[in-house]
Amino acid sequence: TGDQISFEHGVPLRWSHNGAMMAVYSNPNYRILLTNTQEEIFRFRKPANSAICWSPDDNTLAYTSTKDLIFFDRLTSTFDSISLPGPYIYDCGIDWSADGNSLVLAARNTDPYASSILCTVCRDGSHFKILLTGGFNSFGNPRFAPNGEDIAFEDTYSIKLIRPDGSNVRMFEPSATH
Repeated sequence: TGDQISFEHGVPLRWSHNGAMMAVYSNPNYRILLTNTQEEIFRFRKPANSAICWSPDDNTLAYTSTKDLIFFDRLTSTFDSISLPGPYIYDCGIDWSADGNSLVLAARNTDPYASSILCTVCRDGSHFKILLTGGFNSFGNPRFAPNGEDIAFEDTYSIKLIRPDGSNVRMFEPSATH
């Protein structure tokens, strides 16, 4: 259309896995755009935080709005959501497991002197599990490994790995051969 889209600085954008769509924050709200035409597919129905992520099949966009995990099904143009527990704001990152059955989220506490969390939850809202607690706003950008065996995440000034069951927390240390 030739209209310029105004983007917020510092808010991440997420490509779909097939590269055909991008979820972006644009004034006045989030949108999904087709990348070759910038055609708008939808606008988020609730204000979204910076945590947005495409499902492995690119059919569902998950995003957070304070304490809700919201799903947009692009094939049916429908929304559903689940409420997440605790005094947390789930805006520090999100990722889908490779099988599309669960998500990992990083959240900060609403109390600046309380802990942040790294957690997993199944797509249907069941099996919510806190994997790790840390200082205020210390965890971010969690990502499942493609094989599903580990989750990588930021922990203040380092990258760490953890198993999806919460075990085996360790520093990420690249080998000298890479």
